[in-house]
Amino acid sequence: MLLKKKDLNTLILGLLLILMCHVMYLINIVDGIWILLFILFFGLNYVRCFRVKINNSQYTSIIILGVIMVLLSAFMAHYNVGQPIALGIDGQKIFLIILLSYFSLRKLLSRKMIDLELFEKIIVGIGIIECFIYIGQHYLYPNVVFLNCMINIRNGARIYADTVIVELMIMIAFSRLLKESSNKIKNSMILFLGIFYEFVVAQGRLECMAILFVLLCSFLIYKGHSGKKMIMGSLIVIFVIWFFNSDIFSGFMTTEYNTMEIRDVARKLYYSRILSSPKNLLFGYGYLTSGYSDVVRFAGVQKELYIVDNGIFGFIYSYGVLGAVFIATLFFKSMKLALQFCKKRGELLPFMFLLLNIVLSYNIVFWWWKSEWVFSLIFCICYLETENQKTDF
Repeated sequence: MLLKKKDLNTLILGLLLILMCHVMYLINIVDGIWILLFILFFGLNYVRCFRVKINNSQYTSIIILGVIMVLLSAFMAHYNVGQPIALGIDGQKIFLIILLSYFSLRKLLSRKMIDLELFEKIIVGIGIIECFIYIGQHYLYPNVVFLNCMINIRNGARIYADTVIVELMIMIAFSRLLKESSNKIKNSMILFLGIFYEFVVAQGRLECMAILFVLLCSFLIYKGHSGKKMIMGSLIVIFVIWFFNSDIFSGFMTTEYNTMEIRDVARKLYYSRILSSPKNLLFGYGYLTSGYSDVVRFAGVQKELYIVDNGIFGFIYSYGVLGAVFIATLFFKSMKLALQFCKKRGELLPFMFLLLNIVLSYNIVFWWWKSEWVFSLIFCICYLETENQKTDF
């Protein structure tokens, strides 16, 4: 039996997510492979859907502003440190390409050419497989190493793997537990598996705190049965008490060097650079790529100051006030729609995903420099906009 076109499109999106996540780090794969497939898929679908008109698009101007912001940052890096403009654009090509996919993805969703229910099942399925793979590596390390990613020792083996699919899986399972009366055991097991991975294997301090905060906020705003809310609330409280009294939390609080102090030094450097001239304040100091030799000196890398480790501060350092306006407008508009979804339709996932990104942004901006996170954000805003046009809020 031949696959329906929307099923095929959905499976391709799942494949792209797997490739963006480095095939669960089981094999070394260059970004060029998925980038080529990504461009072909969204480029061809844009051509096919070219005549499809999207009325009252709320994000077109924001996406265009994002593209302008990327191009200007390449010019600013050339202006400030002499970095070639082409190199500055090349360093941002993934962010730029995924931003532009908005125009094709928006039309695909408008024409119902993606099966959202199937896509959710794919995310959960991939998330479960990822958890078992990463947990297996956690317990086999250092005797057996089969993942091609960074691993260090903290409460056993800490695995640095991309986690957007696992975090989406956690949020999907949690929202199902609140909304659905069936499959409670199944969804509870999926939720536990994801939480176990995040707290025991990934061990990202801010990520773990952010996940707890998002689950608690979602629980509080959800208009469900009081009995369900009491049970879920009790479980959250029990877990929080256990976590703060566990060895895992103690390990989070002890590091080989003071990361907050290093971040403070980095941010002072960034402030001094962008405040050095009106141009830098407005457009940022520019996107500095590791492919340019002088970046080590200008970005503070020799002092262990990394832009990607400084969250929204590193983003504003690169893009200035223009970048701040871009991302603030995008998140504000999206959160407004997501909250309406929560209140009117009981849909929690968009709100949870956006809130997680906002909370993480203080130190971590995955939505800027990790491809699967950028794509998940673009998919989220396309979904919100499409559903908004179907429903009168």
